[in-house]
Amino acid sequence: YTGETTHMQDFRPTRFDVTDYLMIYDNPGGMINVIVENELFQFGPWIEQPYAYGDSVVAFIDNFGLFKVFWNKELITLDQQNISWFKAKNNIVAYNDFLGQFKVFHKGEQYLLESGSPPTDFKINRNVVAYVDYLGIFKVYYEGEIYEIQSFKPTYFEAGMDFVVFTNPMGEFKVFYKGEVMELLTYKPPLYEVKKNILVYKDRSGFFYAFYNGKVETMAFFNPPSYQIDYDLLVYADLDNYL
Repeated sequence: YTGETTHMQDFRPTRFDVTDYLMIYDNPGGMINVIVENELFQFGPWIEQPYAYGDSVVAFIDNFGLFKVFWNKELITLDQQNISWFKAKNNIVAYNDFLGQFKVFHKGEQYLLESGSPPTDFKINRNVVAYVDYLGIFKVYYEGEIYEIQSFKPTYFEAGMDFVVFTNPMGEFKVFYKGEVMELLTYKPPLYEVKKNILVYKDRSGFFYAFYNGKVETMAFFNPPSYQIDYDLLVYADLDNYL
């Protein structure tokens, strides 16, 4: 870390993972170890389920059945009853409590999205939760607000960082970005991919597009033979194989 190697322990952990901000590892006996800025935090033992983590959060159930989240160097108890399931990604934890309430933990706050029935499907990413409720209504949680997008289930949806892309039953290809819905195409594209901050797709004419920070850019008038995405960066090869 920052150019220095630190000796952690004399034996191999049972599991270890690295995110943009955290290193998480555990040893026999169930102790969770989290390193933030080269500072070690230890929790456990935990039981019932393996832990879930994102870039800046770790969620787990301890040996007393308490559901806890580690965020911003703090350990927070979210629920003292058994929960059905939980999932973490990036800076969000989504879970269903013992009453069937669908909740999220985001930036130190807990939000109730649905009471009584869990969603039939959901996707999470940085600052967003896209889900279909028990009535089939498609909704998006974003930065503390819940937006009702449409009254019917999308045929496809995926969550990126701060945006959600979806196709409705009429085939329209749309994106939700920071509270607004934009139409990208009147049909589902033959190629599309959501990764990190960027959505790439091509139309029926073979034009190659990127959606980034609320704007659509036409990248090429052909389908590139290869491309790669990482956060704010998109690179691709042209027809002559130049980058």
